[in-house]
Amino acid sequence: MYWGDDVAYDSWLSDKGVILEEFEVLNNWTTNGNCSIALETGLFKTGVKSMKITGTVTGAANVITKTACELRFSTTPVVGFWIYITDITKIATGGFNIYLSSNNFTSYFTVFLSWYGLKSGWNLVKFKTTDWTNHNTEAWTNVMTDFRINFTSATGEVGIIYMDSLFCDYKSKAYCIITADDCWQSFYDYLYAYAKSKSIKLNFGCISSRIGQTFYLAQETLKKLYAEGHDIVNHTSDHTNLTTLTAGEIATKINDCDTFLTALGFTRSRNYLLYPYNAYNDTVLAAVLALGYINMARNGGLFVQQLPLDNALTISSKLVLNDTTDNTAVETAIDDTIAKGGVCMVYGHQIITSGPPDSNYCLESVAKHLIDYLDTNKTSIQTITFSELWKLLSVYPETTISAVGSTKAYQDIIPASDYMHIKPVSPQEHIYMDIWANGKIKVYRSDGINEDVEIDDLSAAGIIDLKKHFCTNSNFLKIKNDDTKTLTIGYSGMRLV
Repeated sequence: MYWGDDVAYDSWLSDKGVILEEFEVLNNWTTNGNCSIALETGLFKTGVKSMKITGTVTGAANVITKTACELRFSTTPVVGFWIYITDITKIATGGFNIYLSSNNFTSYFTVFLSWYGLKSGWNLVKFKTTDWTNHNTEAWTNVMTDFRINFTSATGEVGIIYMDSLFCDYKSKAYCIITADDCWQSFYDYLYAYAKSKSIKLNFGCISSRIGQTFYLAQETLKKLYAEGHDIVNHTSDHTNLTTLTAGEIATKINDCDTFLTALGFTRSRNYLLYPYNAYNDTVLAAVLALGYINMARNGGLFVQQLPLDNALTISSKLVLNDTTDNTAVETAIDDTIAKGGVCMVYGHQIITSGPPDSNYCLESVAKHLIDYLDTNKTSIQTITFSELWKLLSVYPETTISAVGSTKAYQDIIPASDYMHIKPVSPQEHIYMDIWANGKIKVYRSDGINEDVEIDDLSAAGIIDLKKHFCTNSNFLKIKNDDTKTLTIGYSGMRLV
């Protein structure tokens, strides 16, 4: 059987929205003369083309405008598009300015897309209504007839970008990942139990040489956290800034920590990396890729990380817990993520009860407010670990089960009120499954005509026998988490052709 693309799709995406501009026709596009435009068939996100914008004058502003549009947005839209940047270092740090107008820019909306947080490669960007500045009383109820984007090439360089898929109301689910950098004892002492009381998991960034030292967590504590479902991830062996090292030195710092995590049995979470000081460059990325086992890596940036991940080694952060973070900053970060969808990456170091002396500390009251606010909004944003996010976004491999009686076991998660599909790969087959889970499960079957035919209502914990269910290429099983919390599910399957 095949655990296919819609497992990942169903796990995080709720609505693809409406694409208003495909960037596949050059009619009505003009430039200010400092760049050229052309259609590109080899690099796109939707349709069959994108629009390539090539700077032709070094260090100059590039302005690209389309007139005679008919862009109709909702009254409170989330507006976004895909942008591919060939080399981010060739774009000036001033970033991008985007304009929408219904009357040749007599009145218009404008929004700024910062250079920081963007990367070489594809970037999915989104803006909610309050991100835009309104000039001369423009209105979203108007039909936008003019679209403009401008950016400046870096000094002595010419930037190249590709635009695709201007959309309205592309909705993805909201997630939050909380990371406790360095495994400080204070983060555990003041926040762990409180987060646990709200069923919120944390991620601990392990500096392997510091574990067991004064003020840092002990190995036994890490084992306890891992057993409870928290992720213990790689923060290198000694927290050296990786951008100051050679490729071989980078590999050593990461591998030494990986060896430590593996020895403690942390196989679920050892393949996730937090860059020390949030610092990375092309040398670091190449070294990490060469290791061959890193799934995700976090940097700084203070942006909502949009899904899917075009480059899982450059996940942006949204909120840092430090001496300047207050309750308003916490709520703003969470609200922004809920509105746009994607991942709110939060990271902190030490927690104290009062008077943070420097930027490495966060007030206990603020950290607990983060937990409370996530709990209050748990129907709109789900707090997960690195390994859980990876599973939500990953495509499940085709199994090698072929003989009657052969089995294959899996363990996975299904978000609250969400589901996963099980589809066959042969013209006909039976699926036999045993499920063990703590939560409410409903099982549906598509009969090729009706999408959801309920066949089992399983609310008891323990091993549940789903018996035989006939499937063909035109139908499938759907296992739904009918509970309000994330469900860890284990299952084994038998294929009968």
